Amino acid sequence: MQITFDNQEAEKLFFDAMCNGLSNINYWEFELDYSDKEYQKAKKVLEKRNEGICYEDVFMQMLRMGYKLQFNDIGMDGSYSTELTLEMIHENMKYTPKQNLLNIMSENDDSIDADAILQSVLFKDIIFG
Repeated sequence: MQITFDNQEAEKLFFDAMCNGLSNINYWEFELDYSDKEYQKAKKVLEKRNEGICYEDVFMQMLRMGYKLQFNDIGMDGSYSTELTLEMIHENMKYTPKQNLLNIMSENDDSIDADAILQSVLFKDIIFG
């Protein structure tokens, strides 16, 4: 079985994974680093739309504006530090294990499925867990 996504679907899956997984990941230690100036610029774009926003919305807007998010590995001496781009989301979603994707698509997902997406996009593999 092959599961394919267009860029918009991949972005939605990654956004959902950030909402469900970023604060729940405690077995691979990382620090999310980004420019406060770029964050504020992206936030202003979203505020103009008069919609309620959360920090994951701002992170996605930053990526859409061409900015990068830095995931700094602090648990493995920096071995898995990586920069996230929008293109990585589009290209690397295909590395997510099918079962995790099926769980998400059937709305039967949890933080483990979210973590699988985050790691697959960042590393093209499940490294931790």
